[in-house]
Amino acid sequence: MKLSLLTVSAAAAVLLTACASGTKTVSEAEPVSEPVSPESIVFSWQQVYQDKLAAFRSSSGFAGGNSGSMFDLCDLNGDGTPELIISPSEANESSCEIYSASGNVPVSIGTVGNKGTFGFIPAINAIDFHYIAKDFELREFFKIEENSLVSLKKFYNNKSAVKSGGRMVYEVDNQAARIADYEDQLAELTSTAEFHVGRKFSFSEAASDYALHCSESWGAVLNDTQKELFSSVLDDLLKENNYDAAFELCDIDRDNVPELIVSDGSYTSAICSVYRIDGISISKTAEISTQNGILAFDPVNNVCYDPGARDPKGYKADGSSADGFTPSDSLVMCGRKFMLREDYSSYAFR
Repeated sequence: MKLSLLTVSAAAAVLLTACASGTKTVSEAEPVSEPVSPESIVFSWQQVYQDKLAAFRSSSGFAGGNSGSMFDLCDLNGDGTPELIISPSEANESSCEIYSASGNVPVSIGTVGNKGTFGFIPAINAIDFHYIAKDFELREFFKIEENSLVSLKKFYNNKSAVKSGGRMVYEVDNQAARIADYEDQLAELTSTAEFHVGRKFSFSEAASDYALHCSESWGAVLNDTQKELFSSVLDDLLKENNYDAAFELCDIDRDNVPELIVSDGSYTSAICSVYRIDGISISKTAEISTQNGILAFDPVNNVCYDPGARDPKGYKADGSSADGFTPSDSLVMCGRKFMLREDYSSYAFR
């Protein structure tokens, strides 16, 4: 593990932050006060989703184990309220169930995906279903409108079957298309980065409680100074123009002040950096190599680790090693909730 330090300090109760022009501006820092628990913030959807998760856990569709059932919370239509995504398993034909909250009941939006996940393109609030079979490839993009999945574009080709003597077919929305037109229309929808959605939280009590009562509440409990500290780090990282970088807030030490997790990308050995606030300063406490740019957070042991490692080593929020760490069954996959883009910085802290 590498350790480095980036400190944004406040002198005489002022805070230095980076503005869009690259110059530094000065704003008054708020007095340090007792942190507000995210669990004190109540949203109407929380109980609805909690009841739905409990019902699924008691159903025949629930599967235990590392490749079993997990779930996710993600704002798929950009209305500020997350949808609930239940992933039954990682089996090839396992599709995700998507729900929204209407009043006191969950509303089924539809099922999509395979291997327990689907793609989500946050720049256009579009769902990307991609299926590759032996002799054909299918890709369809959806949006959520009025609690239903609405198809935006559908792509089909059988180029993999041509080797066995078949006739090459390319289609867009079930109509024959030239290869160039097919690729141009596909590129219009895939020109920005996407996430894999569905398998973020395990169904354990600790992970479910964190998901429902903490993960979506940081914008409501962070004060202006804390938001400026996080934003100052993100503003500096934005200058690096890393296409696949992402970030997330996650309270590793459970002190009601989240850490900032920044993922360099989704490639093999991507680095996740941990930034921690201490009063009116912020420092990078750890750089952890991961399998695909995602850190695992264990809310029972209050540590993070590389979920792809054979013998994972645990790290505390301050970067120190968690000696004798053994992962519990509570799992929160973090680091890639928001793309590292200028507009997402303010959205994450809203």
